[in-house]
Amino acid sequence: MAPAIETLRKRRLTLPVQGVKREALRRTFRERRGSDRQHEAMDIAAVRDTPVLAVEDGTIAKLFLSKPGGITIYQYDPSESYAYYYA
Repeated sequence: MAPAIETLRKRRLTLPVQGVKREALRRTFRERRGSDRQHEAMDIAAVRDTPVLAVEDGTIAKLFLSKPGGITIYQYDPSESYAYYYA
């Protein structure tokens, strides 16, 4: 398995949507979106206004409004080795 995946697994990152259990997740990565693209993330469905939480401590690198993703945040981990994307 890729070393980066193993490193992230050891960190025991939290789920970024309050109240969602790991068992409720479903794979959405690489699902077809329209006729010309694949999804490049994992969607986590929740009731509107459910708090979104950082998966670990770090620094927000970018916060903006995106047409397809809504409020969007890029966050770096404390070592600035990994970037997390929330939309």
